[in-house]
Amino acid sequence: WIVGGEPVPPAGGWALPEDEFSHRDGAITQSEVRAVALAKLAPRPGTLVWDVGAGCGSVAVECARMGAAVIAVESDEAQAVRLVTNATHHGVDVRVEEGEMPRALRDLPRPDSIFVGSGGSDVVAACAHAGATRVVVALAALDRVGPTRDALRSAGYEVEGVQISANRLAELPDGASRLDAADPVVLVSGWKKQ
Repeated sequence: WIVGGEPVPPAGGWALPEDEFSHRDGAITQSEVRAVALAKLAPRPGTLVWDVGAGCGSVAVECARMGAAVIAVESDEAQAVRLVTNATHHGVDVRVEEGEMPRALRDLPRPDSIFVGSGGSDVVAACAHAGATRVVVALAALDRVGPTRDALRSAGYEVEGVQISANRLAELPDGASRLDAADPVVLVSGWKKQ
């Protein structure tokens, strides 16, 4: 498959480094987390992905680079501007819906996959009932894992979760290397048989 002149998956790979995106310090889904989320979302030509609480849009852009149609929902105007900038920089189309969630989700077309990057239990519940085959929720707070799992289960999803904690090599002043720990993230994912 070729999308926008690029093979799918993209020749440059996926789970791009954070510096490939304009973002607020730390307000981006880490590349290691994105790699796993992309595997769970399965973006490809002919699918529609929602990126809810999209922030700077790193997940939305990566899904679009793999040929999926993407709707990114973001309530912060500055982040929505970053999202548009990032989509343009990577040469992909991402439809941006600016508004408060879950209300902003009401009139969107039914997605195949949903990534929830931020939002409370009401947002997760709305996404769980949107009709997607796959839902992936990124959580930094452990107390949100149980309610997220329960919301997905009550909507008929098979649920699994994984905690991702990456340690990247960092160079010390003397040229030696050490490990630099990134903040851990829990991905709770649900899927329904088609």
